[in-house]
Amino acid sequence: MTTSGSEARAVELLRDEVALWLTTQVGPADVIAAACEVIVAGADSPAVVDLAGRSPRESSWIIAEATVAALDELHLPPLPPDSEAALVAASLAMCRRFLRGQVSARELARWAHRTVGHEGPAAVQGLVILDDDYDDAEHVGVGAEAEVDAAVEREVTLLMRS
Repeated sequence: MTTSGSEARAVELLRDEVALWLTTQVGPADVIAAACEVIVAGADSPAVVDLAGRSPRESSWIIAEATVAALDELHLPPLPPDSEAALVAASLAMCRRFLRGQVSARELARWAHRTVGHEGPAAVQGLVILDDDYDDAEHVGVGAEAEVDAAVEREVTLLMRS
């Protein structure tokens, strides 16, 4: 499937919103809005149109079924709830939000610690641990938090490359 740049970005946004929905970072309305963006960008497949037409007040099971079908039609791998794949995808989505300036380094590390946790996927553990480093930096003094910010940026780069 050949896609334009705007279509590819819209599809990435949909995958991000689905991953974040599975980790309760966003609600179904965000997933539905992302499906609408995919249509606007030019990928008006039947399952994406179905997802875009759903109400956020519908059962999460119905929205989940529509999401699975839309991801499949867009040739994206499924994101089973409570899976390592969903946690890694959500972490990548949060990294992209960080890179766009939508969340701070501190917020990203806090999210990773609370959502992924120390028992989560190994790929995200660097961010998880940095949340603890922020707590320590509060007691160290001037410049310590900036060092942790820089470490978060390095971890984001590593995670985005993997």
